[in-house]
Amino acid sequence: MMKRPDLVSTGVKALDELLGGGLLRGNIVLVAGHPGSGKSTLGAQFLYYGAVEENEPGIYVSFAEGKREFYYHMKQLGMNFEKLEKEGKFRFIEGLSGVSQSVIHELINIIASVIEEVGAKRIVLDPITALLMYFKEEEARVFFREVLMRLLKPLNMTAYFIADLPHGREVIGFGFEEFLADVVIRLVYEGVPGTELVRRRMIVQKSRYSPVPRYAYDFEIGKDGIRVFTPVEQVPLGSYELKRVPTRIPGLDKMLRGGLLKNSLTIISGSSGTGKTIISMRFAVEGALKGERVLYISFEESDKQLKRILNTMGFNYEKLKNHLTILYRTPRLLTIGQIMNEIAEILKKYKPSRLVIDGISALERMYRDPATLHAIIKAIAALCKSYGVTAIMTSLRNVLKGEEAGYSTIADTLIGLDFERKGSKLQRVIAVLKMRGSLHDTNIRKIDFDERGRVVVHD
Repeated sequence: MMKRPDLVSTGVKALDELLGGGLLRGNIVLVAGHPGSGKSTLGAQFLYYGAVEENEPGIYVSFAEGKREFYYHMKQLGMNFEKLEKEGKFRFIEGLSGVSQSVIHELINIIASVIEEVGAKRIVLDPITALLMYFKEEEARVFFREVLMRLLKPLNMTAYFIADLPHGREVIGFGFEEFLADVVIRLVYEGVPGTELVRRRMIVQKSRYSPVPRYAYDFEIGKDGIRVFTPVEQVPLGSYELKRVPTRIPGLDKMLRGGLLKNSLTIISGSSGTGKTIISMRFAVEGALKGERVLYISFEESDKQLKRILNTMGFNYEKLKNHLTILYRTPRLLTIGQIMNEIAEILKKYKPSRLVIDGISALERMYRDPATLHAIIKAIAALCKSYGVTAIMTSLRNVLKGEEAGYSTIADTLIGLDFERKGSKLQRVIAVLKMRGSLHDTNIRKIDFDERGRVVVHD
């Protein structure tokens, strides 16, 4: 699809998509956020992309950071503004010292001169908060109207105004700035409750020329600048098929009338030691032995330990590794956005037909808000369906004893495991609690595991 000539890129692909393809040329964008939330990086990425990819020279007017520091920091994020300056595609204007009403109008003249000199199409003023402190509200209105109407609008310049937003404050500047802007983007930088992690989120609060998405999007700042993670709502949904995918456990396949449904999500839930990992591993090995590409992701046990479990089950991982990939990830070091992005990237890279995510209870311990956990699992399920993956997730919830697991409603198939006391011994049991689109055995059956990891479900 050809890009509309009246649209310009923000330099962040996902943000362009949220805005319907990008910003309307000549838009005024107000970017407000907490300290450290990534405001300056978002502005710099807008200018850098424009100069490098769209041959649109840009200007950065800074009232908080010197040129040397700016060039150094942005180079760490893969943006070489010094090189762009030498090519005549970028200019940095320092407005650090001597900012007062008496010199601001002179600054406007300097900016106008530089715009003409380099043929600038984009500009960032960072932060406008430093300017507002020298004005009363009515004076600030006059200043912004002059900048907008005399300087930027006639030249059809696309501009970012960066504004500091202290923690605990909702109003940006005097408040009128939001009304003057065509697009308002709010960046949030906050701790994740119950964890040591911090979280950055982006909210498109206003957009005059495109629908406003109703979601706070997680994003990260890395070596390639800002990356916004795929939002839950935009993950394309697929559906299960009536074709069967065997688990390699004859008794369980019999309960399932031949196996799991292709492209379905199954949650295997039960307390520790009931056999969730062994059943999941059997399912994974079955696919690998058939030449399918299989991915096993664990949030609980290391890949080394899982490979050792495979060996005790009589399988040599070295002989399976061309078809079976085992990965360990610790959610303690991942934000919600990173988890979603990681799984999306892994699915895209490995293109598995079978997937096991072992230990979603680890996510539950990290993200104690049920709604957040539900959203994560729903998004993972949607991703799996969109890639045509038959997936199993495991949970520590004892659903056979009636323990609630809100996310179980997302599953197409729910399998419960438990222990029953038989005199002085414990007997494992298994039941299929639900299976969308198919009849299934509704009995609670005994299940045994031998030392080689073989699984027997008794009639």
